[in-house]
Amino acid sequence: TVDKTLISFKIQIGALKRPAATADMDERLKVLEGVDKQNTSTGMIRYSTGNFKEYQKAEEFRKQLEDKGFPEAFIIAVFKDEIISLQEAMELLK
Repeated sequence: TVDKTLISFKIQIGALKRPAATADMDERLKVLEGVDKQNTSTGMIRYSTGNFKEYQKAEEFRKQLEDKGFPEAFIIAVFKDEIISLQEAMELLK
């Protein structure tokens, strides 16, 4: 059995590779609080925010971000600090 408290949902705002693009993204993100910047194994920088135990709460926040000018934002699932598919997260939460 899986410890369901280890599953959470975040909002990914973007993933960029070029340093010039990251400077632009950093400027855009000044209007938001609590944005995490993480280097990925593929050399990209992933920007994410939020930490929700319920998918619906994450979706509500994603819509708020869309209204603030981040239409590319989408929900990601995290299990033990690793990104997993939303489908896998939903199965684990059953």
